[in-house]
This record gives sequence, C-alpha cells and structure tokens, in this order.
Amino acid sequence: MTFDETFKVGIADDDEAVAMVIERLISTYKNPYRAILREYTSNAYDEHVQAGVTRPVEVTLPSALTPTRKVQDFGRGLTREQLKGFGTIGKSTKRDSNLTTGGFGMGSKSALAGSNQFTVISVKDGKRNTVIVQRDENNVPHMNFLKETVSEAPSGTTIIVPISDITKFGDLTNFWLGWEPGTLLVDDEEPKFSVYNPDRFRVVGKDLGWYDLSGAVSGQNVLRIMINQVYYELEYRDLGVSYNQWNVLKHYIIKLDNG
Repeated sequence: MTFDETFKVGIADDDEAVAMVIERLISTYKNPYRAILREYTSNAYDEHVQAGVTRPVEVTLPSALTPTRKVQDFGRGLTREQLKGFGTIGKSTKRDSNLTTGGFGMGSKSALAGSNQFTVISVKDGKRNTVIVQRDENNVPHMNFLKETVSEAPSGTTIIVPISDITKFGDLTNFWLGWEPGTLLVDDEEPKFSVYNPDRFRVVGKDLGWYDLSGAVSGQNVLRIMINQVYYELEYRDLGVSYNQWNVLKHYIIKLDNG
C-alpha cells in the first residue's frame, strides 16, 4: 500500500494525560502497600544481580519511631541524569533480560500508590543526589532535586516512602519466601520462612517448584506462584486451572519462568 501520511501513536504531552496514566497504573494494585514493598525490593534485587553484588538488600519497615518504609541496594548507583530516567513512564534498562524481575518501567513509580511523595537517594562515583518525587495540586508528579553533594558512602540507591502503619502491608509471613539466604535483611534480620529451607520445602522435579512438607495448603481458591524471588497468591480460576487440578497443586509452590 502507498500511504499519504504515517503518524506515530504516543501519550499526550500534557499534565492531565500524565496524571491520568499514573492514576490508571497505580489503581491496578490490589494492595498498593504490598505492591510498593514488592516493586522496590525487586528493583533492588535486580540491581544486585546486574552489578554482581553479593551483600543483601536491606529493608526497614515502619515503626512508631520511624514512620517510613526504606529499601536500600548497594549496586552501581545513579547519576542525576539517570535518576531523571527513573521518573519516566515505560523507560527500563531490564526489558531484554529474564534474569531480572522488572522491565516495564512502571514499578519505580509505585510509591505514588500509597503516598503523595517519596524520596530517592543515590550515590555514584562519590556524588550523592537526592530527589523528592511529589504530586502537585493537579496530581501531576514532579521530581524535585536537591543540590548534588560529595559523599564517602558506598554506591547504591535508597527509596524512602512515608508509611506510618505497618498493618497496611498485611501479613508478611510468607512475603519473602523466594529470597535466597544472604540476599535480604528485613529490619536487620533474614526472613524466617524460605523455600530454601529443606526442613519445610522439598524441590520438585528440575526447577519446577517446591512441595510444602509442613502439610500446609494454599489459601482458599488460590495457587502459590514464584517468579524469580517474588511470591504471589493468585486465584486459580483466573489462571484457567480446574478445581481438580487446584486440589492437587494447592500443596505446592509453582515456579514460573520470568518473561
């Protein structure tokens, strides 16, 4: 065919369109507070994988004395220009790798689902940049940078979200099930429950998943799924699984390939 004109479809470059897209994105989270925790810990894990870092990601949950949730990685850090990409919808450096969990350029904005603002602090090559991501009166997010400073701190990025009530996260008992020992500290301690505990879980087949030796089953009408280190409980009917199939699979945590 011979066309008279070709026009590339995109997102309208105005505040109302940006605010609308952000609202649609964050409204998809069933529990925005758990999503915030999942997205930023996954991003930190991805950074350690890409940077070859062996020390654990550090998570600090809200308390009466510190009403914030903090996730810190010790990867390569971000320059000011790279941080600007942090605030761009759809921009990601992880789209072509199944070793990392992210890839859609959405999770870095997830804090706006639970708060009107959050803080990102990143150190790279001895330079520290701090940016406060905040919605204005029209609900449009802005990245507000403080002055760049010299820092002797190790490279890495910290995300701080003001959340005062830890109960908003729900039950976190199984939240960290997929993290290997040595990869995560939560309030300075390793998670107590892990699929890598041979007294609780048995590996099934060749990387197919884990059988729960405790005799526990998944909750009513859900399947337990693991993608990389991220644990989900999903309605079995939404996955096209029959009741009889679920009745067998409910004793397992099923590992799905990323991507």
